[in-house]
Amino acid sequence: MQNTEGVTVKGAGMDNTVLSFEDSDTAEGFLISNVRGVVVTDLTVTDTPGDGIKVKSSDIVTYRNVRTMWSSADTPVSADNYQTAIHYECPAEPISELNPAPYQPDSGNGRYGIYPVQASNVLLDNVESLGASDAGIYVGQSDDIIIKNSKALIYLRD
Repeated sequence: MQNTEGVTVKGAGMDNTVLSFEDSDTAEGFLISNVRGVVVTDLTVTDTPGDGIKVKSSDIVTYRNVRTMWSSADTPVSADNYQTAIHYECPAEPISELNPAPYQPDSGNGRYGIYPVQASNVLLDNVESLGASDAGIYVGQSDDIIIKNSKALIYLRD
């Protein structure tokens, strides 16, 4: 989606609208570019080959109640198990080789989950990212960002 205004992409809830990009050959799950006033809300995006939900060169951007995640060898996300697979509580202790997580980054996973870039006036509220190969939530090269009630599961390597 590009070069427009006032767009809302709305699902029925993070647990109810799950969009799988497994076997997709697109670079991202969603790519929204040069939009003034965009809201992405109430959905989960899984297994994108590249970035999960990327909003580029846009103003007045809201991500609300959104999850991005990638399957791992131990925990695939499929039509049969997505209702249980998409629920993962971040542990109190850091994730490491001694305290593994089910959604470990893999070089085949997308680089960024939630990715507003070259954007301004951005709100991220209640967003989650699990298993991105680089950063689950990345807001580089953007201005006036608020992130609240959000989490990204990362894996610490020695």
